[in-house]
Amino acid sequence: MNYASKGEAYTKEKPITEELITGENNGIIKPRILKDEALRKTRTDEKAEVFTPAWICNAQNNLVDNAWFGVKDVFNTENKDKTWTSVPKGEIQIPENRSWKEYVKLLRLEMSCGEAPYLVSRYDVTTGQIIPIPDRIGLLDRKLKLINQFTRNEPTKLNKREWRRWALKALQSVYGFDWQGDNVLLAREALLLTYIDFYVDKWGKLPLKEALENPVEVISWNIWQMDGLQGTLPGAKGIPLLQRVTNGYDLFKDETLCIIKEWHKQEPPEGKNIRFVDLINSK
Repeated sequence: MNYASKGEAYTKEKPITEELITGENNGIIKPRILKDEALRKTRTDEKAEVFTPAWICNAQNNLVDNAWFGVKDVFNTENKDKTWTSVPKGEIQIPENRSWKEYVKLLRLEMSCGEAPYLVSRYDVTTGQIIPIPDRIGLLDRKLKLINQFTRNEPTKLNKREWRRWALKALQSVYGFDWQGDNVLLAREALLLTYIDFYVDKWGKLPLKEALENPVEVISWNIWQMDGLQGTLPGAKGIPLLQRVTNGYDLFKDETLCIIKEWHKQEPPEGKNIRFVDLINSK
């Protein structure tokens, strides 16, 4: 959407391929904060695209965590001036009736995720301001903070393998979808760079390229493009989700319904293919 002026290859029906966004085409896809103001307004008017400031994402994520932990301010304390004070690195306290491993495996979904500010917070999507690792507030950020704090620090192969396994569990636990293909790409990029950021924070150097294959596979499944009203690929002629279900059963067969993974293994990542609509039907 909004790229058709660049040629037929950029129309909304076409896939985003490597050659369309790299080399001389690098920079065509931009975060919302760098898009032209008129374009931002168009996307808001046509697809209700509105991005959320980091302080609001933090406050709402805190409400979710407060309910699960049974206590407040596990990761940070909110301030009256729309900022927050983070718990210092390595000093996060987990209540005795909870465990960091349980928290890492909690399933979380960001609907109409845009650039996924509720999942990761490398920058404030409304201002572009960079957020340092200790102050990040996304749901995946929080899981990775716990992993970095509670896994062993000596850089042995065994310890790095343990870190990778838990980091992959964290990635496998967070999902997000959006109608806009460029948002999906930006969200995937944000999750991958967040994984790399926390790897560097833990081990002091970048991961090897081949070590990113598993995280990339998980992210490509867990952040996907979908019409959230139909559970289908955008533009497909599907049946609205609320009309699909009769007494908990989906009476329609539709090849355009989106498939996601229910993960059960990390290295290599393995999982069961499930239709997103079936998650709705099961409730």
